[in-house]
Amino acid sequence: MRRATTADAAAITSCLRTAPHNAMFPLGFLQRDGFMGAEGRRLTFWVNKGGNEITDVMALSNAGIALPFLPNATYLGAVRALENEAISGIIGPRDQVRALRSLLGLDDSPVTLDQEEPHFALSLGRLRTPEGPGVLRPLSGADRATMLDWMTDYQIRTLLTPPDKARDMAEAGYERALAADNRRVLMAGKTPLAMTAFNAQLPDIVQIGGVYTPPEQRSNGYARRAVALHLEEARSRGVIQATLSAANPAAERAYESIGFKRVGHWAFVLFADENANG
Repeated sequence: MRRATTADAAAITSCLRTAPHNAMFPLGFLQRDGFMGAEGRRLTFWVNKGGNEITDVMALSNAGIALPFLPNATYLGAVRALENEAISGIIGPRDQVRALRSLLGLDDSPVTLDQEEPHFALSLGRLRTPEGPGVLRPLSGADRATMLDWMTDYQIRTLLTPPDKARDMAEAGYERALAADNRRVLMAGKTPLAMTAFNAQLPDIVQIGGVYTPPEQRSNGYARRAVALHLEEARSRGVIQATLSAANPAAERAYESIGFKRVGHWAFVLFADENANG
C-alpha cells in the first residue's frame, strides 16, 4: 500500500462507499473535515490499487486509531503502512481487526477494551417505530447534570473507561454532541427516558452509537423507540440507510424489533499503552 495524497481523495471515498456500513468512521471524517482534516482531527490514508481503481484503504487517526477497510484482505500492505506508527486502537470489521492486530504483533499488548459486537444494517424504508411514551428532544432540551451522569455511566459500563477518567470524557463528549447536534433524548414531559446519537453521518446513511437507558428504566422499550424516532428524523431529510453494532443480546433484540438485520461482526480494540506499536 502507498500513502495517499489529496489527488486520491475522491477515489478513496468511492472505494469506501462500496460498503459504507463497514466504513462509516473514515467516511464520517471525510464528510465532516475533508481529506486534509480539521484542527486536531485528521486521518492519514494508505491505499491499494487494482488497475486504475483503489480497492482497499487503511486509515489512521491522529489519536492512533487504525480504521481498516480491506475487503481484499491486503493485510501485509496495511501492516507495512502502520509498522512505524503509534497504534492506540483498531476498530472495524472483526476479521480485519483480528488479522491486523496479530500481524502487527499486538496480540499480547494490554488493552482497556477488546470487544466484539454483531453488526447490523437497515434500509429506512423498513423501519418500524414502536408505540410508547415520550417525544424526541435535542440534547440541550434535557437536564445537563442528568445527561452527564448518563454519559459517564455509558463510558464506564459500555466503553470500560476507567472511572477516574470517565467524567472528563463524558464532559468532552457532551460539548462535542451539543456542537454537532447529533444526540437526542426521549423525553416524557421533563423526564428523560433514553438517549441515542449518530456517531457518523452522511447524506444517505447514518451510524448509530451512544444508545443508553438508565438501569432503573430498562426493559420498557425506551431505547428502541428513541433510536427509531431519531431515524425517522434522519429519513425526513433524505437518509435512506442506517447501521450500528449491538453491545449485548438485549440490544440485539431491540434493534431487530425495529427492522435491523445482521450483516457481520464488528470489533473494538483499545490498547492500554498508546504507543503499543510505536
